[in-house]
Amino acid sequence: MKEEERLERIETALVEIKQLLNLIIGGRAVKEMEEPAGYLNVKQAAVLLGVEPSTIYLKCHTGNLPHTRIGKYYRFNKNELIRWMGNPEITVVDIDQYVDKYLQKNLFRG
Repeated sequence: MKEEERLERIETALVEIKQLLNLIIGGRAVKEMEEPAGYLNVKQAAVLLGVEPSTIYLKCHTGNLPHTRIGKYYRFNKNELIRWMGNPEITVVDIDQYVDKYLQKNLFRG
């Protein structure tokens, strides 16, 4: 399992733990552990948009989805995503070009 996938699973588990804690203690002490106000991670953005996380990564890579990158992590402003849902900007992707870029980036690293 790749480290990025492991980190994403940990992040998802933390979100679930925060939600459970929020239910248990009534939302009092969990606020400081949350993402900055109005920002979502990949999994939360996927739930909001009703798609798989892989679709979110693809749309970010092709520049079709408004996002911010913090290191290697994607973050999404919830208001921007809601606005984008009303008027998505769609870019046509050349699949051969996409595959070539992916292979160069991920397989041909020396």
